[in-house]
Parts: sequence; structure tokens; C-alpha cells
Amino acid sequence: MKQEVLQIPFSSINKERVSFNLKYTCPDEPISGIAVCHEPLSVVCDITALDNGFLADTVVRGEVIFFCGRCGSEFPGRIEGTVQTYFTTDREECEEGGEESEIRYISPEADALDISQDVWDAIVLSLPSTPLCRLECRGLCQRCGVNLNKTSCRCSGKDNDPRWDGLKNIKFNTKE
Repeated sequence: MKQEVLQIPFSSINKERVSFNLKYTCPDEPISGIAVCHEPLSVVCDITALDNGFLADTVVRGEVIFFCGRCGSEFPGRIEGTVQTYFTTDREECEEGGEESEIRYISPEADALDISQDVWDAIVLSLPSTPLCRLECRGLCQRCGVNLNKTSCRCSGKDNDPRWDGLKNIKFNTKE
């Protein structure tokens, strides 16, 4: 999935703390398979200059279209995610933090701070694990696949999968 690149030139960071208001255009593909965004998301990135680097506080907000985890219907929603990352020119400090750390190395020769991964992380972390169109969503019929929120199922209501028939004859000895 191709992500938009968001970079902040170091020449723009002319104070100890500076704030940037940006827009992020999401990829055309669904995000984590559960949402799409058709409008750019709002990104606010506060950068604080430190001795060996920068601290970036990134907040992403916006409107998305979710796919219900029960019935598959699309419905509108909002996301808001926050990520804090320390960018440093000290390679050893990055190695101490490990791969999953929120510490990233920036080359002393770099001319911009790339916050693309921070924005993407904030988006993904803001998504619910299972979005629901509504709490009472009845989902899909397991046999015929009809959306039970829109119509009644015409299935017989019986589970008649012959692969399970052998289990009906099992007798259990229960000792109490």
C-alpha cells in the first residue's frame, strides 16, 4: 500500500517548539480492511527541538467510512489518533530503544523530518478492532448470508450439516 509522504523541512523548525497543520490523503485501499477515507485527514504535528533531535507529537483526525464487523454495511465515523516519536541523530540511542521503540534515527545530513510513519501509526491505532454500524446489529445469517438488519431470513433454522451427524450418537459416561 503506497502511503503519502509527509515531511517537515528543518528550515521550518526555527523555534524551540513549533506546530504544523497538514492534510493527509489516505490510500485508495481500505485501512486495515475496516475503513476507507475519501476526504483528507487533518494532521497536527507539534515539534519540540531537543539537544540531539526532535520530539514530534502527532494527532490525526477526520471522517472515515467504516465497514461493520457483523453485517458488512458501510457507515460514517470519526477517528482521532495520537503518536509521540523522538527523532534523534544519536544512532546508539535508537539501538537501545529496539525495533518497536518510538525512537527513530535521523541522519545529521537530512534536510527534513519524515512524519509519514507517525501519521499512519496514529490512523491505524485509532481504528476500533470491530466497528459496528450500531450496537444492536444483528449481522448476517450464517447459512444464507442475508443481512438480518434489513430482512428476515428464510432458512429452516436447522443446522443440517451432515458432517456433524456422527457426533449425535456419542454417549458420554457421566459420574457424579
